[in-house]
Amino acid sequence: MHIDEVVNLQQNMSTSPKFYLELLEPQIIKVCMTDGIDIELKDAQEMILAASELAKGKEYVTVFDASKTGTISKEARDAFAVSPKRIAAAILTDSLANKLVGNFFIKSHKPLYPTRIFSNEKEAVKWLRTQIASKR
Repeated sequence: MHIDEVVNLQQNMSTSPKFYLELLEPQIIKVCMTDGIDIELKDAQEMILAASELAKGKEYVTVFDASKTGTISKEARDAFAVSPKRIAAAILTDSLANKLVGNFFIKSHKPLYPTRIFSNEKEAVKWLRTQIASKR
């Protein structure tokens, strides 16, 4: 899939068969995967490019909704850990299993940006706003 097929003309949404991204507010992007899919390096690269386009090339933060089932390859996790314009990430989940996976990602892939796990989206967004403010 080419990025032109991914970015929605509404300019606040980006969709593909495997994921969608939504611009919640300037510089804050929510990332959701389709239930039951596998994310490979190519998919991660498309997500990163789509997020950069939604943020209009500026630095951004993400709320990653980890409530869906599926797998993310090591190569895709590595790409997410070094996203060039991402300055922080909040992993959103109520599931103990997904919290463990999120902690594994943080400890083993050592993202280049602050990353925390939340069970409440409002709290996640509040924290992300502080991360944006600290970069100004």
